[in-house]
Amino acid sequence: MSDYTVRTLRTDETRAASLVFRGAMHLPPIKDEDWEVARRLYQPERTFG
Repeated sequence: MSDYTVRTLRTDETRAASLVFRGAMHLPPIKDEDWEVARRLYQPERTFG
């Protein structure tokens, strides 16, 4: 078993989740001007972290 807790993320947590995921993929962070489009990929109540 793991000590990690998985839960749905709040809307204000999706940007940080994006940074973690992109960092793991060795990608640069999303620019502020691109975030408005990218944030729509994170569906409310369906993004886990």
